[in-house]
Amino acid sequence: VPLDGLTSIFTSDQVCKEFGVHNDFSLLADLYNQTIFFANIGTLFQPMTRHDKWRTGDLFAHNSMQHQLAKVDPYDEAPDTGVFGRLLDMLQKRGHHTSANNLNGEKTMLQGFPENQNTVHEVSLKNPSELNQYPTVTDLIDVAKQLNGVGELGNSFFGEAWSESLSAAFFEHELSITMAAAGIEVTDYPLNEYSKLSEGLNAIANHMLSRDFRKVNRDIYVLRHGGFDMHGSSEDLAPAFQDMNAELGKFINELQRQGIWEDVAIVFGSEFGRSVTTNSGGGTDHGWGGHAFLIGGGVKGGKVLGDYPHPLNSAHSQYTRGRMIPTTPHEYVWNGVAQWLGVRDESDLDLVLPNSKSFNKCDHFTDKDLFVDGACDCTVINGECSCQCDTVTYLPTVSPTVSPSESPSTEPTSHPSALPSVISSVSPTLNPSDSPTAGLPDGGTLVSSIIDSDSSISYFGCNSVSRSSASVDGTLEKFHCDRTDLNDVPAGQIFSAPYVQATIAKKVRIYAGDAGTGLDPIGVMLEGRINPEAQWEEIGSGDLEYSNNNARNERSSALYVESTYEIGDVNYTYAEVNFPSNNKVYSDYKVSFSATRNYGSSRLQFAELEIPGLLLPPPPTPPPTLSPSESPSKLPSDSPTLNPSDSPTAGLPDGGTLVSSIIDSDSSISYFGCNSVSRSSASVDGTLEKFHCDRTDLNDVPAGQIFSAPYVQATIAKKVRIYAGDAGTGLDPIGVMLEGRINPEAQWEEIGSGDLEYSNNNARNERSSALYVESTYEIGDVNYTYAEVNFPSNNKVYSDYKVSFSATRNYGSSRLQFAELEIPGLLLPPPPTPPPTLSPSESPTKSPTAHPTPAPTPYPTAAVADSAQAVNTVLYPGSVQSFGCSRTVRAGDAISPTTEKFFCDHLDMPTTPDGYWVDGLIISPAHGKLSVAKDLRLYTHNNCVNCDCVEYLLEGRVDATSAWEEIGSGDFPWKEASICRNVRGLPINSTFESGDTDRCYDSVGYPSHSTPYLDYKYTCLRTRGKHRYHQLGRIELAGFILE
Repeated sequence: VPLDGLTSIFTSDQVCKEFGVHNDFSLLADLYNQTIFFANIGTLFQPMTRHDKWRTGDLFAHNSMQHQLAKVDPYDEAPDTGVFGRLLDMLQKRGHHTSANNLNGEKTMLQGFPENQNTVHEVSLKNPSELNQYPTVTDLIDVAKQLNGVGELGNSFFGEAWSESLSAAFFEHELSITMAAAGIEVTDYPLNEYSKLSEGLNAIANHMLSRDFRKVNRDIYVLRHGGFDMHGSSEDLAPAFQDMNAELGKFINELQRQGIWEDVAIVFGSEFGRSVTTNSGGGTDHGWGGHAFLIGGGVKGGKVLGDYPHPLNSAHSQYTRGRMIPTTPHEYVWNGVAQWLGVRDESDLDLVLPNSKSFNKCDHFTDKDLFVDGACDCTVINGECSCQCDTVTYLPTVSPTVSPSESPSTEPTSHPSALPSVISSVSPTLNPSDSPTAGLPDGGTLVSSIIDSDSSISYFGCNSVSRSSASVDGTLEKFHCDRTDLNDVPAGQIFSAPYVQATIAKKVRIYAGDAGTGLDPIGVMLEGRINPEAQWEEIGSGDLEYSNNNARNERSSALYVESTYEIGDVNYTYAEVNFPSNNKVYSDYKVSFSATRNYGSSRLQFAELEIPGLLLPPPPTPPPTLSPSESPSKLPSDSPTLNPSDSPTAGLPDGGTLVSSIIDSDSSISYFGCNSVSRSSASVDGTLEKFHCDRTDLNDVPAGQIFSAPYVQATIAKKVRIYAGDAGTGLDPIGVMLEGRINPEAQWEEIGSGDLEYSNNNARNERSSALYVESTYEIGDVNYTYAEVNFPSNNKVYSDYKVSFSATRNYGSSRLQFAELEIPGLLLPPPPTPPPTLSPSESPTKSPTAHPTPAPTPYPTAAVADSAQAVNTVLYPGSVQSFGCSRTVRAGDAISPTTEKFFCDHLDMPTTPDGYWVDGLIISPAHGKLSVAKDLRLYTHNNCVNCDCVEYLLEGRVDATSAWEEIGSGDFPWKEASICRNVRGLPINSTFESGDTDRCYDSVGYPSHSTPYLDYKYTCLRTRGKHRYHQLGRIELAGFILE
């Protein structure tokens, strides 16, 4: 492999400090901070060099070495067991609920001791189908079960073995059918039908999704993936790496979507490595020592462990006939993995790894070596290896009393009524409340938390988070923040109510997570603001001191926190800080954590966050003012229309535009009546990519979506139009109701409802984000199947809409799906913006200055109209449409005033002849005015330097029908040098003259450009590393908006 075919990674743990990762496996370089490489690893009986007598079984034979890899028991001290089977046995012994799962792998690896009866489950690579679909024997399956059920004395060994395997297969198949019927399946995994690895990883992702259904908290999967035995040549290495790179990337994306990435560890390894020297055919032969890697969201990555051979030739004592004798036995890796999973007792580890005592104990990797939340470590004291693990204890799960005691207590309650007595107390309270309510406004309700999962939630001070909304979901499912290299930056979350709700905060309450105490936040500050434009104001801060001796809370989305305003749930470990004197009213809150207990930890975790306080009642909603037409028609038409429209416009206000839909993907979207949804914004993205709602156990509850424009936009709805999905007709919604409101504080008002009758005989629409719906106000896209309900008499003006579906065609279905939702109607023009007041100088200068400016501005305004307004960006707010991407994440954040990143995936997209992907953004500013661009600024995102755009094209057009005209193009200045990275989600405060100097950005100016445009098109012609992803923190286009 030539040097330019490698991406550099660096480590401080080896003689060599710089290593290379194959460019076709670039994911490992991109995620190097979550990856550990193990150098020269292999099967060993004991430490040895080429001068020792070898004892390793049949060296260099696939079957023998695969068997040794599966067992990790060279002396066969635990016959017929594998390393993972013994590991699961010990976990079960410690009270964990385990599952051994095989996918065409080495089944021996998962077999435990027979007396523990831990079944190895065979996970199918295919979706389950009904058995015996065309029966020739009635009840054949039941007959087969009966014949192969309980055995009898005298049955043959082979017969019993056959019956056991068949019975297990029946069980696995019925379990798969049950899970599929319950809707437990990954719905949008991008499966590659030509890749066996894709098939296997998809099956694992699907099976992982069922862990709560299977009641499992420790899963181990074994998947075999071949194709690397390249004796003839290494020409197939690149496509093999490309396959692994693509499929592992998809799998990681799915684990992140499920919120379990930091709880999964993936080990890629082989039975042996390859020879250092090539053979006569240009390929390599079977070696002995090789390399492996561990990757996961919780991996303490960025290093190479073990001893990389140096020099890599016959001068090395491990070198023999072109092969390297391993220096790192498999036991070293499995020791740390076992500890991380929960096997920490020395005697248990000895059973899992029977030959570990053949090697130096302190050379074994511990879970603290491998994982950021590891608990065990080993040190050499007086020449002896001493190992110890942090104690992790869990509170017992307490079941609340369903029925109150029949015999009431004779003692008064310790928590008196919230309603005060009208008679003053003779004996004043000895212990006054930390949160007095005497100064609070009249009315309102004291609640355990004034925020919940309906709040709009963002985060800061984290490279990434998992399960952001889990922090306020009312359960012990944990929130996780990755703070790698951010220990000196406060981290936390911002909560905004889904509607403006006035509240008063009195406390902050934090429930501990399940991991080590080192990840607990220990200092907290609470801030509030009355609206998103206001400044944050500090409410209070303090140290978090946890109850129950810092015992851990078991992590589970099925364990609910039962707290009150006065006190947290005493069944669980929590800490709180009180703000008794705060009586200020806010609607948004910012919770900042200054540090974790272990300052060096790169992760912050907790189970639940509450802000106990007062929820004030909303103010009464004033009725909307409807202005009559200024020029009503006086005479009826001489020629009435023979076929009147279903959606007449005679009663509509003057002005505005009839559009195919008054909502789109720029709308703020929430859902209801669903346990979870996939691709929420796909319902209004203008394509046939489908929206999916899981309605398990919710069939009697309406489900749907709520849409709010990104800015207040007055609209009148005339129809609802639904495009069918690609799945069975039973998942189609068949009844719809549309409601509207004039602002978030107002009540919903029904516009209309009706049944959905689909065109084209209910034919299915192909699911694809590349198939665009081309509809008009009058009619939907006749190329696709759709249904619509009309509201011809509605002339009411609203800004927010709620679409409710009462049922699906198949009432028993646990899923609801459709491809696209449109609300055809009238988009009213915004009210005119008053011109800004420009105050002239009180004393104009009569004489020219004696000191002319030595450096004139690079953006002269001589060619710009006097009424123009200079702004930091002419793009925001606006609508954003991406192109050249197979998948886009947060397109709108490309222009938002924060460093929350825009992400474009080029998977399966065509490239230029020299191998680059081309993508970009079309931006239509919401102000709808012509503007003149003067300075293009790009802010970096948080990681992947190779994902930066280094060659660009900027174009403009005067209206939607005009051709694009070039403004500027070429290399971006940061092409030749890496630029610093921005943490995601930070605010950007820039001006017309300059970008935000506290953030990382670069810019290109257009001082002589003066042509005004309405829309802009930014194209990235190439990224720094021919990378599959293009990412950026923000794009700004400083310039002038013409009035």
